[in-house]
Amino acid sequence: MMIQRNFDLLERYRELFPDKDDALCFKHKGVWKKFSTRDYILNAGRIACGLLEMAYGKGDKIVTVSGNRPEWNMIDLGMAMAGVVHVPVFTSLNTEDYGYILEHSDARCVI
Repeated sequence: MMIQRNFDLLERYRELFPDKDDALCFKHKGVWKKFSTRDYILNAGRIACGLLEMAYGKGDKIVTVSGNRPEWNMIDLGMAMAGVVHVPVFTSLNTEDYGYILEHSDARCVI
């Protein structure tokens, strides 16, 4: 399989790690949580389908405000699958920086 887009990696993960139960992990309140390869791929696909169902698509820009977490990866790949331009913004920015990004990103939505 030739990988041409970042979400092509999902099919590769499915081939290489079909039963991996800890494809993405994070610690929440001192307890490790994990997403399996299957969950990772399904959630990214659900995000893509949801965006398309809500009439977002190729070239639309969506801002997400998020810290470093596994769900960010699913959102990023789901948006790519739907053709949406992901405009990720870190939670540590100040109000002025948020305003600048929102004003200049031409985003249809902020999550």
